[in-house]
Amino acid sequence: MIENSGHPTNRKLKILQYNLAKGRETTDSVLNDDSIKQFTILLLQEQYWSNFLDSSLLHQSWTLLEPTIRTDQTPRSAIYINNNALPSAAFTQVRIPFHDVTAVAITPNNNDKPTLLINIYKPGDKNTIPPLRQYLARHLRPADYANIIILGDFNLHHPLWNPQNYAKHDNEADELVEMMEELHLRLLIPPGTITRPTTNAIGGTTIDLV
Repeated sequence: MIENSGHPTNRKLKILQYNLAKGRETTDSVLNDDSIKQFTILLLQEQYWSNFLDSSLLHQSWTLLEPTIRTDQTPRSAIYINNNALPSAAFTQVRIPFHDVTAVAITPNNNDKPTLLINIYKPGDKNTIPPLRQYLARHLRPADYANIIILGDFNLHHPLWNPQNYAKHDNEADELVEMMEELHLRLLIPPGTITRPTTNAIGGTTIDLV
């Protein structure tokens, strides 16, 4: 997991990160499953997009946040806030002008600095990290937040998180590591955690990071 080393908030946030592979049934299942209601926030990638609604799926128990910039492509990141766990006054969407990036600032207690959550889907064929790194360097003040958590499906390979037997190294992953260092972030998932299982000899890769 990536987080800022600031002071922890007094109230724990339970977060579920999930790539839904654009499935309607999978997205419906997550939003309606009683066991999911324990989570404060869902950070989803490749969620199902409804052409009829012109949005990701809506649900009475969850407040939907989507990227603040719209293009002719459907967004591939979304944040759902549990209405029973957080009142609307406890969170504010943060504008980050990237098509597949959604962000929210959570303030569980009025006197605390907020926790910033940034949910990213980085397509394998698009260099998202360099311009995002430049934008955050110019517009994000880490001191404004108690914690910063960046997570998502990065589709990037690097020795810092790769399984030991997986040697692929993407140049853009170096940009991600440098962005982590600039924001004083650290990897919170154990290195080598398989986040995309496969049936080949490698057994899986690590492309979803927190």
